[in-house]
Amino acid sequence: MNWSTPRARGIARELFEGSGDRWAHVRSVGRAADDLAAQGLDIPEDVISAAWLHDIGYATRLADKGFHPIDGARWLAAQGAPMGIVALVAYHSGARFEAEERHLTDELAVFPQPDEEMLDLLTLLDMTVGPTGSGVTVGTRLEEILLRYPGEHPVHQAVARSHAYLVSSANRAAARLHRSGARAPSPTSSWTARPGSLWQTTRSSRGWVAGSHACVHYAGRMTDADRAILGAELRRIREDLDLTGMAVGESLGWSQSKISRMETGRFGASASEVARLLDHYGVNEELRAELLSRVARTDGLEGAWTVRSGGAGRRQGQVSAVESRLTSLLQYSALVVPGLLQSPNYTRAAARAGSFGDTEDLVARRVARQRILTGASPPKYSVVLDERAVTRWPGPMEVMVQQLGHILETLSSHRVNLRMLGPGGGAKTFALGSFLVYDFVDGPPIAMCEAQTADLYLSAESDVTAYRRLFKALQKEALDVDATRARLEQLRDQLIS
Repeated sequence: MNWSTPRARGIARELFEGSGDRWAHVRSVGRAADDLAAQGLDIPEDVISAAWLHDIGYATRLADKGFHPIDGARWLAAQGAPMGIVALVAYHSGARFEAEERHLTDELAVFPQPDEEMLDLLTLLDMTVGPTGSGVTVGTRLEEILLRYPGEHPVHQAVARSHAYLVSSANRAAARLHRSGARAPSPTSSWTARPGSLWQTTRSSRGWVAGSHACVHYAGRMTDADRAILGAELRRIREDLDLTGMAVGESLGWSQSKISRMETGRFGASASEVARLLDHYGVNEELRAELLSRVARTDGLEGAWTVRSGGAGRRQGQVSAVESRLTSLLQYSALVVPGLLQSPNYTRAAARAGSFGDTEDLVARRVARQRILTGASPPKYSVVLDERAVTRWPGPMEVMVQQLGHILETLSSHRVNLRMLGPGGGAKTFALGSFLVYDFVDGPPIAMCEAQTADLYLSAESDVTAYRRLFKALQKEALDVDATRARLEQLRDQLIS
């Protein structure tokens, strides 16, 4: 059987033409893929074919498991379809989440995982077409599905769980298309497909109309210069670690050419991809925040994105070739001593208590990271430390005695503006958790909230400003620098006695 795109269109038409809304939806998704290819973009034929075939499992004569991604993929595989098409149909639009709800994970797992970028593009095409074939935003599409199915239904449960994933996936694809100059549907703009034209924006919070075509616009998007700077930094980090592009690609399951395109600025990587690469390299927190802030604006995540913490799986390498251009750092720490102020023994005890993997490697990295405070141009470092962080500690009492002495020694060098927030009631300002605000020489500021297994980064100006104000309010309520020193000395003396 010929599995060209015309054949895929023919199969979809044979199965659905005359079926009403189902055919309207499939036809619009397929035509959207066709339109992208018509712009001269390098859209894989597997994606175009999958756009026409993604819902064929709904056809009555193909239904078996009652789960259309698996039923469609099984039929295609039996017909000898290319495995790339089969995989995209099997996993399209968050199918793995619904497979879990239907206890069909094993049945889905027989199909190979599709290419992530191809899957993102298919998700964007599917999620920006409503059930009647009209253009919609991703949010509207997901809301419509949740309303259509009752709360206990597997589809409702799956969409509720996969909401963030689907939005992020669609945004990644839209950002890639925009960087390539494509006229494409925006995840946050509704659109109408017109005969003989591409997409026409009808309502947009981020798009603009150019003639009869809608283009996705990202304010402050990454420029060619930004990509070149980021790529150069990534290359220097890799070379400092004496790693080849091929070795890195094999470790991450990426091609060597993808690593090369990222390093030469020819590929605008998403924040999640850059975060994964930096975790593999084991860069320090400040450099990680700086480089992620450069790419955040292109990922379409409305100024907020979450990346998994590297944890014990990090490479934990020492990176010296690239120095972070941090100019100031604001930090509020509620329950632990900040990493830049930790003594080696405190770090060691905390790593053991938290099961953070290679303890000695973590200690070495933290000591290296602290050198930013003693360099030729150290950043302005201001800390509000909740007293709870020094009244509960990992390991024996000697750990905290030494830790308090280490903080006092750091204060004597005037490298940090530290103020302690005392215990008790009557607080006028309250923070829900620890956070940091980074300022860089030539990059946008960024706020970061730490958690045990993931970090939340915020680059929207309103969010960064809110955390700045919160820090200043906490700082105003805290003890001044001299009173903080006296309190730390008092706590140390109490432990010693």
